[in-house]
Amino acid sequence: MLRVIFNATLSKIQKMIKGVEMSAIRLKSLFLKNKTFRQIIFKNTFWLVISAIIRQVVSFVVVILIARHFGPVIYGKLVFGLSFVGLFAVAMDFGFSYLVVREVARHKEKSSQYIDNIILIKFILSLIGLSLIAVVINLLGKEADVIRLVYFLGIYTVINTFTVFFYSIFRANEQMQYETVCAVFQSLGLLGLVGFLIAGSGSLVSISFAYIGSTVVGIVLSLIFVRKYFSRFLLKVNLSICWKLLKQVWPFGLTFIFISGYYHTDVIMLYVMKSDIAVGWYGAAHRFLLLLIGIPSLLQGVFFPRLSHAFISSKDKFKNVFNHFLRYIFIISFPICIGVMLLSGRLILLVYGRTFEQSILVLQMLIWSFLFAAIGGAFGSALNSSDRQIALMKITGAAFGANILLNLMLIPRFSYMGAVFATNLTRFFVISIEAVLLYRIGFLPGAINYWKIWIKIISSTAVMGIFIVLFKELNLFILMPFAALIYFSLLYLMKGLNIARTVKDQNG
Repeated sequence: MLRVIFNATLSKIQKMIKGVEMSAIRLKSLFLKNKTFRQIIFKNTFWLVISAIIRQVVSFVVVILIARHFGPVIYGKLVFGLSFVGLFAVAMDFGFSYLVVREVARHKEKSSQYIDNIILIKFILSLIGLSLIAVVINLLGKEADVIRLVYFLGIYTVINTFTVFFYSIFRANEQMQYETVCAVFQSLGLLGLVGFLIAGSGSLVSISFAYIGSTVVGIVLSLIFVRKYFSRFLLKVNLSICWKLLKQVWPFGLTFIFISGYYHTDVIMLYVMKSDIAVGWYGAAHRFLLLLIGIPSLLQGVFFPRLSHAFISSKDKFKNVFNHFLRYIFIISFPICIGVMLLSGRLILLVYGRTFEQSILVLQMLIWSFLFAAIGGAFGSALNSSDRQIALMKITGAAFGANILLNLMLIPRFSYMGAVFATNLTRFFVISIEAVLLYRIGFLPGAINYWKIWIKIISSTAVMGIFIVLFKELNLFILMPFAALIYFSLLYLMKGLNIARTVKDQNG
């Protein structure tokens, strides 16, 4: 009798263990393997969402710590420093990270060849970039502490461009879990170092050491993952391949220089033409914009390799994936835009305090640039993945020039609000021209017929907005999740989320 009971119990335990093992295998397959189209999109979106949440929360906390510790004037100097080196960061990368995603997604067997030669080119570009940073910041005649800050942020930028380049290998292979691990450790390192330096009453210049230290963590981890799982590159340089890569990449490089230009010149021109405090007020709201843009950029990171692969398969497959991508952009971006506009006052005061009250109106107006940038990112991905990078370069180049002229005209008269108007007009110009081009080449007709989904999005957003207005006194950390829950619940009930069916399950 005892033996029967023992055998029965043992059998149940073995079944339980087997069930646990099967569940572990299924989870591993779902979150770590590439199988069908839907599963790949879900897996990579999941990992990038985890990465984005942690990075944005950490960045949010870092901003609070620095802004509240130093105040708007000194914080304005940091905003200027990050924006200034941000212009040169794009030149140091010159679009190679984007090119690698597209080309390796199409030809994975060439990974080592791309890495070997691009590392050399990026090293040379980084030396040129650092030299230009040193020359230009001294020509501007800024204070000694600002110049030193920019020097160290320049070093941080060089290291970080290599980290981002290695991330592109993960994205090209649609294995974003490795990027998430690297990014999370880098973000936590930044938070720990900033907290340590502020607790020790460190200067603004010392904060740049935190940025440098954290990006060293990111590049070491990314280098380990790339060599272990994707390519044991040996830095075998072939000058003819380098030249070929340069001929391929220059439109990407100029495009991202132009985009970075109208992302950062407003801050730089405001700093030169007005005052530190004006930059601090504008930069506080602009920082929210940069944080939020990470959300549609996440989707761009998931869909761009898939678009690049689909383009060489068939035009119909490409249009199908693009429509899927664009609808998600609309679903996510519009309610964020309305929600932030309604809550801008509480968000600014929560993060920065009463000394940044002037930033409230800036955020209410600037948030529309988030919507334009989200749509523009989707349009730009479609153009780049379909080998129309030269056309995109021309559009962004014209936008960069227009942005400088608008800032020259508007900042002297309207100060930081002039920079807001210039930014909004520039980004609206970009998406308008991109939409016309995509329509002409036949990629937008299916995507442009969105009136049904727009009715559902606007209706759900309207109810969400009413909820926010009625319960605006609720704690923000309760109000925002409930508002998001209401929006997505209504959209789900109206079948506004049933868009995955428009894309067939396919891994090829």
